[in-house]
Amino acid sequence: ASLGVRRLILSGDPGRYRGLLRRRLAEVWEAEVFERYGLTEAGSVAGECPSHPEGVHVLEDAFIAEVIDPETRETLPDGGRGELVLTTLGRSASPIVRYRTGDLVTLVRGQPCGCGRSGGLLAGEIRRRGDLRPGEKAAGPGIFSRPDPQCAAGGSPPPGGWRDEEPLS
Repeated sequence: ASLGVRRLILSGDPGRYRGLLRRRLAEVWEAEVFERYGLTEAGSVAGECPSHPEGVHVLEDAFIAEVIDPETRETLPDGGRGELVLTTLGRSASPIVRYRTGDLVTLVRGQPCGCGRSGGLLAGEIRRRGDLRPGEKAAGPGIFSRPDPQCAAGGSPPPGGWRDEEPLS
């Protein structure tokens, strides 16, 4: 019996809810799954549209998003993977200017989405720099070792935790 839930909006680990876990959540809840990305310091920064473009659209009316090399602090070209830096627009009470988020992202611009947007898309997985294991590269596979996704998916994780079947971009 359906609980009447039409949409699940997930936050906390953007890009990790793809593949097997996402399909399982949609199946168990009988709902469409969307992802959202935000920070305590900035609020909502990006969200997934109904076209589900394997990423989240930056709210460009509220933020200027850049990607830098975390070591050299040099700005990376479009499509480069590095640390997300944000500047808020129109926020007067607590603005942030070139704030280093600590999150590793791939920012893609100018590629039209099925929803009609062509602005900034945080494509693939978003990882907190401090969450990487020694020797792990930021573009590594999504490993779901936290308890929340397993509970929401209605079961115990397989040995080694939840893993996506498809590689993340």
